[in-house]
Amino acid sequence: MTGIDSVLLVAFGAPRSLDEVGPFLERLARHRSLPDRRVEEARRRYEALGGSPLYRSIDELARSLERELEPEKTPVFFGMTNWHPFLEETLGAMAQRGSKAALAIVLSVQQSPPGWDRYLEALARSRAAVPGAPEIFPARPLGLHPRFADLLSELLAATLDREKRSLRLPTHVVFTAHSIPEEDARRSPYVEQLENLAARVMQRFPDLAWSLAYQSRSGSPGDRWLEPDVGRRLAELAERGTRCVVVLPAGFVTEHMEVLYDLDIEARSVAESKNMRFVRVPTVASHPRFVGLLASLVRERDVWCA
Repeated sequence: MTGIDSVLLVAFGAPRSLDEVGPFLERLARHRSLPDRRVEEARRRYEALGGSPLYRSIDELARSLERELEPEKTPVFFGMTNWHPFLEETLGAMAQRGSKAALAIVLSVQQSPPGWDRYLEALARSRAAVPGAPEIFPARPLGLHPRFADLLSELLAATLDREKRSLRLPTHVVFTAHSIPEEDARRSPYVEQLENLAARVMQRFPDLAWSLAYQSRSGSPGDRWLEPDVGRRLAELAERGTRCVVVLPAGFVTEHMEVLYDLDIEARSVAESKNMRFVRVPTVASHPRFVGLLASLVRERDVWCA
């Protein structure tokens, strides 16, 4: 694949300021039939954090990747499926810049209908709606890249090294990813990919116990979603005598709402209420080697053909 001349980072989207929280949630409610309770809960969380850092995080990631690709002079763009810059807006800007073929890197770690298929479907719809839009080639899913597990291992090792005093206590590592409906999980490799990624990471730490948990569930309370919820997992671990829990958000690449609120505030509160030390591993976007991993996808034209 030699014709790729640009990169497109693809993410869900989030309000860029508190003024955008209301319109963003109204859009989600129209398109995803969110119950009023869920909308108000999300509004409260955004306001508690002063807005979402997602836009800034992805913008910084895009600029860092562009600097890494400076020898190739490959421009890097980013577009969102649910907020500005929408994919149509970004593809229009790419067309104006003369881009003909772009490697699209979906900023999801595991493949699932909501976290992979719908992104590719949105890319196809948006491209069809934009005259002169570049041809799109999706890159390999991030969690399947052999260096991704190595990077998580490095981040976990650095976190454990900083927490040596806490780790004298009985310790357990919990890998988290976004919960999805069980039906979506059954028809995708989502859980298998998460399990395989966690197992590869923990090969470096054979003496530490670990498990999986899910977080940030949304949708109808009557639907069956992947469990256990991270809060329930932490409560169970406390009952078994765990005194320190190290949470690694293996399904997320940037510091955003699902990490900063659902883990750093809610999950931490559960752990502390059980007299359990809570330690959280940073996401990969905080590490320069993640930019190098993305650059390798571009330089190697690592297109997903499955």
